[in-house]
Formats: sequence, C-alpha cells, structure tokens
Amino acid sequence: MSPARLVWPSFADSQRGGLTIRRANNLNSEIPDDAVPNYSELVELARTCWRQARITQSEDVARLLRNMAREFQEAAAKLDSGLLPDLGGPADDEQV
Repeated sequence: MSPARLVWPSFADSQRGGLTIRRANNLNSEIPDDAVPNYSELVELARTCWRQARITQSEDVARLLRNMAREFQEAAAKLDSGLLPDLGGPADDEQV
C-alpha cells in the first residue's frame, strides 16, 4: 500500500440552525484502507458522541452529537448484521 498523498483542504462554511458548519471541499480521494473506521471504531465513536450529548449544557450541541452518534451507529450496523449497536443510553431524545 502506498502512502496517501497529502493535500491541504479548502473549506466552505454554511449556516445550519444558527451554527456555522465548516466542510472540506477538496478532500484527497487517495485514502488508505486502514484510514476507514472498522465496526468497533464506529461503535466507539457513536458511544463517545452519545455520552457527550448527555453531559453537554448546550441543547444545540447535544442535538448535533446525537445526530453524529446515530450516523456512526448506522454505519457500524451496515458493516455488521444490520442491527444497530447499543450505545448504552436512553433511546428517547427527551431523556438525553
């Protein structure tokens, strides 16, 4: 496997729900295979986002973290049996 060529990304800002979202425009397509998260890494990312959503004081940040947790959870499920992994917290947004 050859090392990935590094490219400095350019960014574009957009507004969503009063928050500024920064996205990279020119990400390098030569990403090595080991840079893609595996099932256990995706589950850990989802659990970390879920825990942080539960303890943050900002409802906007909590909402974004819950969304990120769900995206990581769904990505992990696609790599496994299709069942969503348990994140170790309440399922209702109202309880988070």
